[in-house]
Amino acid sequence: QLIGHSLGAAIAVMDAMLLSDRLGSSIQMSTTVFGLPRGGNQDWANFVDKQVSSLGCISYGAGVSMLNNCILYSLELA
Repeated sequence: QLIGHSLGAAIAVMDAMLLSDRLGSSIQMSTTVFGLPRGGNQDWANFVDKQVSSLGCISYGAGVSMLNNCILYSLELA
């Protein structure tokens, strides 16, 4: 389980990419990030989507991440 917030969220996504590459599919892993900043470009987002299978993103409002595979949990405050 990888978890991160803001800059830590970006690092958690990069760690998930590295661990996925090094450990392969033999290890089950999930990544949950809070307030993931937009990093990279659409090519990077597509690459992450292919490599990281379980990614949950929690943000306020619509969020800013370009990741397509990210399960977005939007927090709306009344």
